[in-house]
Amino acid sequence: MSLAKGKDHQMNSTELEVQIINEPDRNVFEINFTERNHIVATVLLSKAPILIPRMLSLDFIEVDEQFRRKGYARRLLQVSRELAIHRGFDGVVPHPDLSHDDASFWEAVDPKALRRILWHQGARELAIENGCEPEQFDEILEDFA
Repeated sequence: MSLAKGKDHQMNSTELEVQIINEPDRNVFEINFTERNHIVATVLLSKAPILIPRMLSLDFIEVDEQFRRKGYARRLLQVSRELAIHRGFDGVVPHPDLSHDDASFWEAVDPKALRRILWHQGARELAIENGCEPEQFDEILEDFA
């Protein structure tokens, strides 16, 4: 799968179209999987230099409920990793403002990245700045780190 540098790009598979929107001034990337012109899954990535230089932060993955069991979240993570490497980053880590379900997803697919972000010195403060309740972050830290 190849990604065009600096331009919007579409990648096609047998059932999905992946659209990448690059906003270089903010270092934000949005990837949408569409099926029959209906967005079924979205991921939002942003540059994460505040916590871990050379990594992209996966801010959220949202999958339409009827498609959740088709593995789209894992496919979005795979495409996100490819995008990160193509753009000169080392990889993707979760955003520290995690729900319990998000932490469970990361535990299943990349526990090392989950622990790396949860143990990071500035993670709790960044999560709280983004609306996470302190108790929620502490509970996720206790359950998953």
